[in-house]
Amino acid sequence: MRPKAIDAFRDAGIDRLIEEILSANSAAEFLVGIHQVAGRASPRRTAITATSRTR
Repeated sequence: MRPKAIDAFRDAGIDRLIEEILSANSAAEFLVGIHQVAGRASPRRTAITATSRTR
């Protein structure tokens, strides 16, 4: 594939996840990084935040 074709499929969330995986220096850093990325992507967390704002 050409770089432009690959860039068409890029996703900022996936890029951040890959960056967290590759930059971890220990298991603890890996788990914290995954938690941070997964927490941002969680639809449940977004729903809870939206519900809290309407109260």
